[in-house]
Amino acid sequence: MQVHVPNSVEQPNLESRFSHLDIDECRMSTSLWDEGVGYVFVVRDVSGDRVLVAGFLVDVSGQGVKNAFMGRMYREEYETRIVGQSHTRRVAPEYACKLVLGAVRHASTLGRQPHADYHEAIEVLAGIDPGACGQEFIFGRDGAPGALDETLTDLSDGSALIEDSGEIYITNMPVRNLLGFSSPPGCGSLR
Repeated sequence: MQVHVPNSVEQPNLESRFSHLDIDECRMSTSLWDEGVGYVFVVRDVSGDRVLVAGFLVDVSGQGVKNAFMGRMYREEYETRIVGQSHTRRVAPEYACKLVLGAVRHASTLGRQPHADYHEAIEVLAGIDPGACGQEFIFGRDGAPGALDETLTDLSDGSALIEDSGEIYITNMPVRNLLGFSSPPGCGSLR
């Protein structure tokens, strides 16, 4: 089972005490898409030698955010402990934000909630527009938990979950507009 999340994943309305801090960089595990799980880091500049780091352990197969943290550290400590000891690559802030929010949205359709610390760590994403990321993500894997019993499911936010030939799509188009379509309009599978 795969879930396609459209480009229109929206940023939650965040009141953040950190949105005034400049984004320093964002990184993700190089093996995240191959292994289905990995870290996403969002780093904001606090001062010349200190950074604010939010880390999310993201499972794209259906578990969402399995762990999260946020904390201040010295830039040297960040470079040594996170960049130096992990296999990560830089990504655009919009990519990182969309990946985290999309994984949480997908997991919520399977009845799963993000890690308790996610709600604090997500503040670091404030002000980043996931809609500016043109990449479309595919969440889920063959045999992933949470198979649907129904072909078409209305989600509480007005979007729809559609099963089509063994794949699952999330679209922001209401169910009533989808009736009669053989495939979900506006849903792609670009990786």
